[in-house]
Amino acid sequence: MTRTRLAQLWHLLADLLFPPRCAVCRQPGSALCTACVGAIVPFQDPRCLRCDLPCLAQIGLCPACQQNLASALEGLRSIGPHVEPLRSGIHALKYQARPTIAQPLGHLMAARWQATGSPVDAILPLPLHPERQRERGYNQASLLAQAMAERLTLPLREELLWRVRATSSQVKLGRAARQENMAGAFAASPAVAGGRWLLVDDVCTTSATLEEAARALREQGATAVWAITAARAYREP
Repeated sequence: MTRTRLAQLWHLLADLLFPPRCAVCRQPGSALCTACVGAIVPFQDPRCLRCDLPCLAQIGLCPACQQNLASALEGLRSIGPHVEPLRSGIHALKYQARPTIAQPLGHLMAARWQATGSPVDAILPLPLHPERQRERGYNQASLLAQAMAERLTLPLREELLWRVRATSSQVKLGRAARQENMAGAFAASPAVAGGRWLLVDDVCTTSATLEEAARALREQGATAVWAITAARAYREP
């Protein structure tokens, strides 16, 4: 058993034996307290109608989206930038075996989708490779998608998209390297043909992973593919 897995088991046991503490401020009572949820910073309006990032101008498409018309995604939404306290909450969900954090984050994502999203037929969590999921113990995207599906009363269809190739960590990779790393990483079922799908993941950095998953769905005949993440990497221009 790896050191990472042992640490995850310890956190899970602690949650069972002791009152839960907020993953951000450590106050007892819940996995992510009301104060920290309220402190999450959204992006400033107006946002781009496609990528959801601040446009710094009138409502419409940002310059980057005006130039990138070949995207497999119809659009992308997120709660806000990958900064505190959102960053610590996602980190605890992803690396510290705190699965209960997915519920409040998933509900925030559902609220964002209700405010600005388009009609979709079902929700698809971004799949992990089986080896990575065994190591982590769960797929954080699946937990976020479950919370969203419950709040939005939409079907959750985890069986329609899967990862067919293990990929290297993308933490230190640039945009071009990420795209090359993710090429051919996903496969989709023919059952997605004609459907409108919402992909769910925890963080979007360059959108290379989401684009590749959307491309797999499009190749099988999906009519529209949207995506939503809890956080988005963003640097002020």
